[in-house]
Amino acid sequence: MAVAWGDPTTPDVGRPISELPAAVTAERGRVSLVADYSKRAADGSINVYLINRTDRDIQLAAQDGDVYLKLETFSDAGWIRAQPHVFSWCGNSYDFSPQVKAGCFLRIQGYQPPAGTRSKIRFRLYRQELEIWSNEGEGLVFAGDLKESAVDAMTVKTADFEIVSKIALGELKSGNSGGKVGNSQWSAIHELGSGRFPREKAVEVLEKIKKNLPDYRQAASLQITVLTGRVDDESTK
Repeated sequence: MAVAWGDPTTPDVGRPISELPAAVTAERGRVSLVADYSKRAADGSINVYLINRTDRDIQLAAQDGDVYLKLETFSDAGWIRAQPHVFSWCGNSYDFSPQVKAGCFLRIQGYQPPAGTRSKIRFRLYRQELEIWSNEGEGLVFAGDLKESAVDAMTVKTADFEIVSKIALGELKSGNSGGKVGNSQWSAIHELGSGRFPREKAVEVLEKIKKNLPDYRQAASLQITVLTGRVDDESTK
């Protein structure tokens, strides 16, 4: 979890660039994400600085103050996320959108697991209009986090039809089952009804779920209704 925005105990939130640590530099005219691997917080997290050296303010999406800064590691497939995410079920979690004013920076706590393998890492902002990642360094990556990240609800939002279908059918499982939004299988079923995929193929998978997975039957029926306009008893229960 990133630093809690607006929390008075986090003094570096919204500070002017003149107060950046001497070792942290950023190019003028750009927004930069700089990880300081040389100094760690008491909990092992890495200080990451989002630095706005442009003449415009930047608005960020956030969930409970978390601006979706995620740990990534380099693999045979390139850079991949190594930090799972669970979305909140409460709409109030998304009400606050922090701002990085022109000429200011935010300090964010970059995630590090308590144990893992030393690996090549970086940090990246997800779910923002701003496409940005940090400089590379060395840090810990936990294998369980990699496995979870590959099938969590955040992955569902961007994965292809084959992956989303396998998660929806329970063929690729997430260890998180807390709450509908946190449950990646529920999220995958909802994503099948988003209109992002060919309708006939999505309905075919949803029909399989409705037939074979009683716990998700109502959710699948509702998404079938969304895609086809066809209402059945299951979707209204």
